[in-house]
Amino acid sequence: MAYNTPWAAPQPGYDFGESVFEKFVEMENVTGVKWSCNDQKLALTMYRRFAGKLNMIDNDMPSALSLPAKVGAAGFVNSDFLVAPRFALHEWDLFRNRRCDELDDLLLRTYVDPFLGLAEPENIVWHSMGEGPHARAGMETLGLRMGPAFPAQQPLSADTLRRTRDGYRRSGLFDWVDWREELWEDHIAGKTAG
Repeated sequence: MAYNTPWAAPQPGYDFGESVFEKFVEMENVTGVKWSCNDQKLALTMYRRFAGKLNMIDNDMPSALSLPAKVGAAGFVNSDFLVAPRFALHEWDLFRNRRCDELDDLLLRTYVDPFLGLAEPENIVWHSMGEGPHARAGMETLGLRMGPAFPAQQPLSADTLRRTRDGYRRSGLFDWVDWREELWEDHIAGKTAG
């Protein structure tokens, strides 16, 4: 699976284009693309042209709402699934069955609306890699201890994590979380079975 990384490539114009997708289709061992793109017109064009030829895995949901499902994406990425697997399964069921109105309602209620008033300057400036503090913030605010940021990446402030946690609380997403850090610590210490 190839991965377009717009956050790491010079902009504009360095996203996978049509000629690159055509090459992927010809390659025997390439079956999919993890697709994230800063240019929404290009993103939708590539879905329309290649979703039937490659497994397109969307990396922009929930911000794109159900649009990837509507234009043929085969799946999506959401790191919060590690902490809220029941939510992930519910979201996947809606996505897979193209129940787009219900999916949009869920994404607006759990990810978009609760965070509209939380943006601060530090959240607007991208200061990490895709796998860095921003991608891990959701898991940390939902209760999974993540540890320090990789070198050369600025960790998110305690205030950012607090505001993100407040957004998740207002969203109802915490109701889907079964993970409890203290349970994991008990397991590691040998206090629980399984």
